[in-house]
Amino acid sequence: MLWSLIKILLFLAAIAALALGVDALQQREEVFVITFGGVEYTLRMLDAAVGLVLLAGLLWLGLKLVSLGLAILRFINGDETALSRYFDSQRERRGYAALAEALTAVAAGEGQKALTLAHKARRLLKSPALTDLITAQAAEVCGDVQQAEAIYKRLLGQRRTRFVGVRGLLRQKLAAGEPQTALKLAEAAFALNPRHRETQDMVLRLQGEHQDWAGARQTLAAKLRYGALPRGVYQRRDAVLTLGEAQQKAAAGDRVGSQELAMRANRLSPDLVPAAVMAAQGLRAQGQHRAAIRVLQKAWRGGPHPDLAVAFADLSPQEQEDTTKADATKAKAAKRVARLEKFLPPHQGTAEARLVLAQAHIAAEDFPAARRALGDLCTTAP
Repeated sequence: MLWSLIKILLFLAAIAALALGVDALQQREEVFVITFGGVEYTLRMLDAAVGLVLLAGLLWLGLKLVSLGLAILRFINGDETALSRYFDSQRERRGYAALAEALTAVAAGEGQKALTLAHKARRLLKSPALTDLITAQAAEVCGDVQQAEAIYKRLLGQRRTRFVGVRGLLRQKLAAGEPQTALKLAEAAFALNPRHRETQDMVLRLQGEHQDWAGARQTLAAKLRYGALPRGVYQRRDAVLTLGEAQQKAAAGDRVGSQELAMRANRLSPDLVPAAVMAAQGLRAQGQHRAAIRVLQKAWRGGPHPDLAVAFADLSPQEQEDTTKADATKAKAAKRVARLEKFLPPHQGTAEARLVLAQAHIAAEDFPAARRALGDLCTTAP
């Protein structure tokens, strides 16, 4: 709206300037005297200005006629495409001008104007691969989703525009809230152009939302292969996705597959707490207690976390069972405290370690030791 008002004001200003110029020329008393063929012609300033404009117009028309005459001569001499090339070049110039204006209108948000210019460019250029995309974008700006979708589907029919068509349909399905269809389109776009980073990220996000962990890992590997990720970042993210797949298999009852994936996630990122806990639980189930302890200790050295301490404590389930019985002795709980103190030293002074020790002392009913383990946490980290 504002740009239209500005154009109207500029047009009015140009008309006013032209009128003022004509009036000024009429009031000038100077004259031009031109002698041609022994005859003198006297022209006023306004007449001379009009004559120059007409002369420029005649010169332009003469150049056009000369160009057309040359094309006719080439046609007479046997160049059968001379005339068609001449008229095609005129049409192409108008078509490209319309296309440029359509691009500007799309960028300015003037959808209806862009759509009209895009149709004009399509008619003049007769190159759908060049004009269909602008037409679709103009239709989207106008809110004509059906026309845009029809054009994007038409783009699928040509190899060089297929990727653009799929991406256009993908944006529409995301806007319409159809994630399943959007995921299929994103995977199709990724198959067409696996190096395109925005498409890589889109596929990865949609696969994560649908918990397609195996597919997400393949996409992540492609990002690494095409240089879109540093290897360290890739390993951490691959560990998270592998852990998600392991949890999915565990929920489905596939204990063997779940354990293999959990161990892989732990190897990729030893300080990833859920992966370390899951790997340790699997090793404990296989009777490999020492290996489970090493996994948990390595993760604890990377960063203390209460889940690691709980997993370590659960490596000896007999202690847990005994301490819950009415006739349990303090000796069992004391053994757990001793085991935890061996596990905790790398981060003995951290809040997590102190809380874990305090809980173990409380279970052993050694309340003074629990207070000592807590120290000043109640004031420094309430």
